[in-house]
Amino acid sequence: MPTWPPGPTPTPDEALPALPGFVEVAAADHWRCIDFVGDLHLCESAPRTVEAFTRYLATTPADAVVILGDLFEVWVGDDARDGAFESRCIGLLADAACGRNLAFMHGNRDFLVGLPTLAACGMTGFADPTVLVAFGERVLLTHGDALCLGDTEYQAFRAQVRTAAWQRAFLDRTLAARRQI
Repeated sequence: MPTWPPGPTPTPDEALPALPGFVEVAAADHWRCIDFVGDLHLCESAPRTVEAFTRYLATTPADAVVILGDLFEVWVGDDARDGAFESRCIGLLADAACGRNLAFMHGNRDFLVGLPTLAACGMTGFADPTVLVAFGERVLLTHGDALCLGDTEYQAFRAQVRTAAWQRAFLDRTLAARRQI
């Protein structure tokens, strides 16, 4: 089972047996606290939310923060990270990553966050779902939108936009066109 952050692999005697069908990661043994946040929907039109998140990242005593999706109101591709607002958010996360471990799971509004943005922020990407083994327990982490089974229209849309072909076609559009959509 991989550790987060990456480190020595536990011996078979130390490792908990994996749950079938789930990605598992183990928290570092020395951690005392892990925070979970999600659905912040950061955007320029909600400056108080950005300010509150900035204060939180600067003051949390957590050894690690797991962002469970929808960090951004919308993310139209990693080439958008050079915009003024996006750049500010990337800097905020990169600064926070200097003091603690950050992990990110895609949500339904920021599923196009890619490896370049994760790297720029100093964040580890987590699959949805992921089982986090911490403090002797297993915790199932998920953004949760895949569980909205009664919303068949949304599930059809989700299935479409999560395909590599749809994402490639969308990202082939100009940045201006993607923002307009």
